[in-house]
Amino acid sequence: MTRVFSSYIFFFFLVFTLLSIGVSEFSKSFNQLFYFLCKDKMVYSIFVKLLYGLIIFVSLFYIIISHLGFAPKTQDFQKTHLLKTLVAAFIAIIFFFIWIFSLFGPEQDFFTQLQLQTYEIAYLDFWSLVENKFIPIIITTFFTLFFLYLPLIFWIIGAYFDLTYLAHRFAYTFFPSINVCILTLFASALQPYYDKPNLYLYIDLFVFLIALVLLLWVFIKKKFLFGFYEYAHLLFLVFVLCFILLTSSVLADSDYFNARYSFYLFAFLVWCCEWMFDDFLARE
Repeated sequence: MTRVFSSYIFFFFLVFTLLSIGVSEFSKSFNQLFYFLCKDKMVYSIFVKLLYGLIIFVSLFYIIISHLGFAPKTQDFQKTHLLKTLVAAFIAIIFFFIWIFSLFGPEQDFFTQLQLQTYEIAYLDFWSLVENKFIPIIITTFFTLFFLYLPLIFWIIGAYFDLTYLAHRFAYTFFPSINVCILTLFASALQPYYDKPNLYLYIDLFVFLIALVLLLWVFIKKKFLFGFYEYAHLLFLVFVLCFILLTSSVLADSDYFNARYSFYLFAFLVWCCEWMFDDFLARE
């Protein structure tokens, strides 16, 4: 059920993004549309704040219903109930503070940011670039590592969980599905594939291509992990890759991180819903 609803919402979100990029690429009158949508206080920034709120709501909703007698009585759920509650509470608290800061934190100086984007970023060395893009790098690294590389490598090497160990039970409970991996890969795909203003930014592309190869390897060797919606998302991913190849100049001229961050947060929200509510839905 989570997969069905998330796929519908994701499709709308993806179409909106591709249309805004396409209009910017092929329309002279609106060639700055995607650029302005990615600005702070604009559409993608609003999407980010909305997703913060949804993640908080989902976490609190899970804590409430799991303690009001609606929880399934299965032995597996009872073993992980406390663990899931603690993680849900931790997520709700962390995202609450992030959400509050995003609402009332200081606004970025857009014109200073624009000047850096267009005139200075091409001349930054590696460590200066890391300092300037520190938060986007940390967020991208987190999602790439825990929602792409670790699960994909886990499936490739044929590892398994020994549920007699607490650490293994924790990992098994919160292990992302292949569906979440594909959604995360969409976020990583949202970047220019050429015309990057700084040579070091191609590291991001290299990391994405490795993740794409790992996913293809899993697809070839572990087809049982893929259902209808996973196949559909893979087809969409192929289309997105081709589309961005044609429109990379739009992303190269935009600070696209708010758009990418929206996709990362959506994948995170789907991940939360899967481990929180799949036990409830399976009971129906």
